[in-house]
Amino acid sequence: MIFIGLGAGNSLLIMRLLKEKLLIDKRVAVIDLHDKNDNDKTYCFWNNNNSEMVEDLKPVISHTYNQIQFSSSKLCKLKNQSYFHVRSIDLYNYIKIELQNNLIPFINDAVIDIKYLENSNKYLVTGKKNYYTTKNIFDSSPKKKIALKNYDISLKQSFIGFNVKLDSEAFVKDIFQMMNFNIEQSGYTQFIYILPFSSKEALIELTRFGNKQLEKIEGEELLKKYIQDNFGNYKVISVEVGCIPMTTTKIPKSTFDGIVNTGYNANLIKPSTGYGFKNMYNFAIKTKNLVSKKGFNGLNEVNNNVTNRFSLYDNLLLIILLKWPNLGKPIFEQLFKSQKIELVLKFLDEQTSLIEDFKIFNSLQKKTFLKALYVYLKSRNYVGIILSFLLIIIFYLLNTLSKEASNLFAYIVVILSMLIIGLPHGAIDHLLFSGKLINNSKYVIKYLALTM
Repeated sequence: MIFIGLGAGNSLLIMRLLKEKLLIDKRVAVIDLHDKNDNDKTYCFWNNNNSEMVEDLKPVISHTYNQIQFSSSKLCKLKNQSYFHVRSIDLYNYIKIELQNNLIPFINDAVIDIKYLENSNKYLVTGKKNYYTTKNIFDSSPKKKIALKNYDISLKQSFIGFNVKLDSEAFVKDIFQMMNFNIEQSGYTQFIYILPFSSKEALIELTRFGNKQLEKIEGEELLKKYIQDNFGNYKVISVEVGCIPMTTTKIPKSTFDGIVNTGYNANLIKPSTGYGFKNMYNFAIKTKNLVSKKGFNGLNEVNNNVTNRFSLYDNLLLIILLKWPNLGKPIFEQLFKSQKIELVLKFLDEQTSLIEDFKIFNSLQKKTFLKALYVYLKSRNYVGIILSFLLIIIFYLLNTLSKEASNLFAYIVVILSMLIIGLPHGAIDHLLFSGKLINNSKYVIKYLALTM
C-alpha cells in the first residue's frame, strides 16, 4: 500500500496503524514531494490530559498550556484538559524514524496520476521519477480545484507568524493567548495568537478570516508594529506563513474501495475555525478500527460524520464573515465573554447538546445570525418552501375555524402573490407579442377586477 503525502493526516494514520501492528507483513511505501526536514507548520489541539490522543502524541508534544487568555483580558483556567502544541518537524521526524524501524521506504517523488488496472486489480501510481503499483492508497495529495455550488461559501484563513525572542521577559509559559482582537481589522476579521515557549520566546501569529488572503508584506508590517508596541525590542528566529481554506465545499469520497482520501481531502478541516488536527487523529482511530474488523477493504466508507446542525452553524458563521466581516470581532468577543471556556471548546469539538447550543446562540447577536439564516435558506431555495408550508398550515387552521375565513385568506395570498411575483404564464402573452410595455401592478389589479 502507498501513503501519498506525509502531512498530519497520514502521519497520524501511520502512527496508529503501526501501534496496532496492522502493517506487519504488508508492502508499504510513503511518497512525498518534500523531504519533510522543515518546521513548516504548527499543530495545536485541546484534549483531556489523560486521553489516548495525548498519550500517543507525548513524544512530539513540545508545550502544554493550562490557561487561555482571550483578547488580553479574560484569563481562563482549563479544567481536566490542556491546550497542546506540536511542531510539524517533530511529528515528521518521529514518523520517519518509525518508518525506518519498520523498513518502510520514504520516497521523494511527485505523484502525477493514479489509474486503476483492471487486469491486475491494482492501481498504477505515476510519479515524476518512477511508477508504483499497489492495491491500497491513502491519498492526501492536493486535489484539483472543485467547482463551487451556487450556495457554497469559500473564504481563507491566512496567517503569518514570527517565532520571536524578546529582550525582556513578558510571557507566562503556560498561558496561551487566543484571538486577541486588539489589532487593526482592515475590513476583515483579524486577530493575534500567542504561544509562549519561555518567558522571552513565543510564536506570535497574525490571522485573517476573509475572502482575500493576507499578503506577506502587509501581514509582516502589522505584526512588526504589534510586537514592537506591546513587547519592545525582539529578534525573529523563524517565520511561518500559510493559508487554510474555510469552505463549505465537500471533497467527494473516493468511489474506489482501494483509495482513501485523508487529511484535508477527507474534509477534516472545520470550515469555521480551520482546526483539523484532532479530527485527523479521530479519523485515524476510525480507520484503525475498520481495518481491525475488515482488513484493508472498503476503507472509503470512513467519514467524519459531521452532524447537520454543526454544518449549519459553520455555514452561518462563514456567511457572516463573508457578508459582514466587521461583525466577526464582536461575535467572538461576546462568545468568550459570555460562556465558560470548557463549553466553547466542547462546542468547537461538535460535542454539545441542543440545549447547550441554544445557550450559546442566545448569548450572541441574534439579529445577525437570523439574517445569516435567511441568506442560507434563500441560497438553497428553502425560503419559498418554508413559506408555502406555513401558508398551508395557516389555511388549514383557519379552515377548522371558519371556511369563509380560510377562503378569504386564500384569496389574499393569491392576490399578493400576483402583485409580488406576477401573473400565471399565458395571461399577458398577447401584450408581450404586441411589444407593449405594461405596469405589472396596474395590469394585475385590472385583470383581477375583470375576473371577479
